[in-house]
Amino acid sequence: MPAKHVRRLAVAFAALLVVMSTSTQAASAAPDEPGTISRTSSVPLSVDHYDAAVAAAHGFEIRTRADGNQHPVPVTQEAQAIAAEYPLVNGVPDSGASPQGFDEKEGPCGSAYVSLTRDLNNRDVYINTGFAVTAPVSYRSWSVQLMGTAGINHQPFSGGESPAVWGDSRTVFYPSGGIGYVTAGSHVMLVTGAVCYSYGPQTSF
Repeated sequence: MPAKHVRRLAVAFAALLVVMSTSTQAASAAPDEPGTISRTSSVPLSVDHYDAAVAAAHGFEIRTRADGNQHPVPVTQEAQAIAAEYPLVNGVPDSGASPQGFDEKEGPCGSAYVSLTRDLNNRDVYINTGFAVTAPVSYRSWSVQLMGTAGINHQPFSGGESPAVWGDSRTVFYPSGGIGYVTAGSHVMLVTGAVCYSYGPQTSF
């Protein structure tokens, strides 16, 4: 991973740790059900760089503007159909705001979230994570990690092609409270060639 991205992730994680107690409360859509603790965190997704080979494989060409910034241009009918469905905004197609209903914060590439619900009776944690990005996805490298007195529990959610709006969930046994987050380095590759990194949504449970 580029050093500049590692530095940005470190800053983002530090900021999240400072505001976690307030931002996660604000993101909760409703009071907790009896016997549960439920919290959600969401952050923007940003374009780190473009992969010209992936873009070309899906009919896009990566061009450089006069200001030095790159952007994808649809050059085939298939790519033009994608661009028509996801109108170009600031050089990347725009998926729209908060399609998952988790109070997402939009960035240049979309948004990402993690929602955690702790069942105090069964000592389980229900994980829900996903993203709303600015074009269909070629593949994703994605995982969520729980950390607390019960240790570290790593849950992979990586996969291949998916729509621009994607989410997945599962329940895991985790017999303590703690924090959970989308791991550093989690990212998606869009068909436009954009490589979009999450800034690690993190919340308590």
